[in-house]
Amino acid sequence: MGVTLLNMRFESVRVYMTFCCFYILRALVQAFFIMTRLDGRIWFDPGITAFTVPYDDTDDYYYSGHLGSLVVWGCEYYNQGYRCMTIYCALLVVLMWGFLTLMRVHYFIDLISGVMIAHWFTFHGDWISFFWDVKILGLPHQKRK
Repeated sequence: MGVTLLNMRFESVRVYMTFCCFYILRALVQAFFIMTRLDGRIWFDPGITAFTVPYDDTDDYYYSGHLGSLVVWGCEYYNQGYRCMTIYCALLVVLMWGFLTLMRVHYFIDLISGVMIAHWFTFHGDWISFFWDVKILGLPHQKRK
């Protein structure tokens, strides 16, 4: 039982529940919290149709899903004992932070909030996934690491 991803075995549904909670809260916040584009934003309409890039005004600034997902994966790798992947995710957070700042994709508060909220959901992931792991999947405590 469990899902294998990059030679990492997930017995618990903790990481899935963490991502669900993180992105559901992000969608709710974006529905009610509207921020305008940054001044001097580099992205512009190139004059040709693009299927993957929305060039109109969007409300997806608060909070950063880029950094949040990296923090969730980094914390999960740390919990599973994959130290090299934890360091790799930490380096990616630093790199992505610099990239998002230089490209003027997010406000500074978006980046901080994305990291903090992702860490909070990861920290409370055991509590969030307890019902699913123990009551539905019947996992013992040793397999819920």
